[in-house]
Amino acid sequence: MSHYSDAESDLWEKYFRHTVVGLKEYVDMRFSESEKAKDNALHSIEIARREAQTAMEKRLEGMNEFRDQLRDQATRFITREEYLIGHKPIEEKLNSKVGVEEYRRFAIK
Repeated sequence: MSHYSDAESDLWEKYFRHTVVGLKEYVDMRFSESEKAKDNALHSIEIARREAQTAMEKRLEGMNEFRDQLRDQATRFITREEYLIGHKPIEEKLNSKVGVEEYRRFAIK
């Protein structure tokens, strides 16, 4: 047995339906907004990842070019053996000159 009259029961039923439908729509709307926010965040993360990857690739290309330049430059240097062979005759000429030893002793002090 109900404490309410039929009119009151009808009002309560309408209120209940309105409230439940309103809450369902609200929850659905909030869920949809949450999904959109998540999708936007994932999209932003993917864009940032691609940009970071592109920047890293450019940086690595620059480093590789620099390494290649250094390697190329190193191949153009003379070796220690070539230096010693080329300068040995010059040193022998200098050592044969009079006064070189005295000059060296003076310069070392």
